[in-house]
Amino acid sequence: MYRMDSPPQVNTLIERSFYDRLADGLARSGAIRMLESLPRKSQLMVINYHRIGNSTLTNLDRGVFSTDSNGLDDQIKALRKRFTFVTPSEALDVIEMKVTPKEPLALLTFDDGYRDNLTQAFPVLESHGLKAIFFVVTSYLESPQVPWWDRLASLVRVIALQDRSTSIRLRDGSILEVTTHNVESSIKQVLENFKACSPSDQKEFHSDIQKLAEANSNKDRSACYVDKIGDGTGEMDLMMSWEDIRILHAAGMTIGAHSHTHRILSALDKASQQQEIRSSKRILENFLTSKVDFLAFPDGRRETFNSETMREAQAAGFRAAFSFYGGTNLVGSIRPFDIRRSSIPRTTTAVRLRIECARMGSVFSR
Repeated sequence: MYRMDSPPQVNTLIERSFYDRLADGLARSGAIRMLESLPRKSQLMVINYHRIGNSTLTNLDRGVFSTDSNGLDDQIKALRKRFTFVTPSEALDVIEMKVTPKEPLALLTFDDGYRDNLTQAFPVLESHGLKAIFFVVTSYLESPQVPWWDRLASLVRVIALQDRSTSIRLRDGSILEVTTHNVESSIKQVLENFKACSPSDQKEFHSDIQKLAEANSNKDRSACYVDKIGDGTGEMDLMMSWEDIRILHAAGMTIGAHSHTHRILSALDKASQQQEIRSSKRILENFLTSKVDFLAFPDGRRETFNSETMREAQAAGFRAAFSFYGGTNLVGSIRPFDIRRSSIPRTTTAVRLRIECARMGSVFSR
């Protein structure tokens, strides 16, 4: 899980009105055409997505929505003008230096295993004739559940329903005042704080948030809201099922592992990391009756995996593992167990998307 309202800092767009005005100016001056005429670099650009849909309709974590189906369609069309899309197996040949392409390549991936990946993203991919990697958390397939980040986001929303502000003590000792006016930024702070905690502190912190939400649920107006949290916060079939995975796999999509329980791997000891990585691979391979070659590290930022994580991924039999802190992968120097991925923020305008695609595919990409 990576919040799409705070994307990687490399090869992503900065969501500010100034840049919208600048983009419009570049378009009027013809500078975009000049940028698009620059020599292109031999590279593998991996674009990553999470949820696909309308973020305003959920009571869960809105930060994990990448775009809606129309936005995905627009992005693919824009990327296609600058990149050659490849299948996961073709990308693996580039990663393992079996082939040396001359043009910039693009690969699409989706993290976490939300069901909207099947209902919203899959039809768009099929309409373009594209194949992608869907990284799934195996415990969510075995036992349907609400991911911890969505659960916490829902609880913070309940807390924010109170007329007055409510104080949440963060793990660093600071106090977060939650109100109806800062609920989205509060959710972001709570989730970042949770990820920085040790496993034992995470349990205590989650319990504290739960108690604050339950205290507020005594009010009539929020009681039904809390009830929805218990059954998935009002969203039925939130995560994909085994049958959904079967449909994607049968259609030629690649299924990758995203660990077993989506824990931050760098916070775990060697044995726990090994369990998270190896069990996810074994479970998927037993179900699919085929090899699972790809792993995506949960969250994917530099501080959420380490050299031990990469060694364990290789020892488990994966052929490639993906991070998510931005950047491109230059052909000939790709690190197979730290393949960089980038994202396109969901508020990207058509002009800015055109500029970004031109820059990513040019000699200025990095």
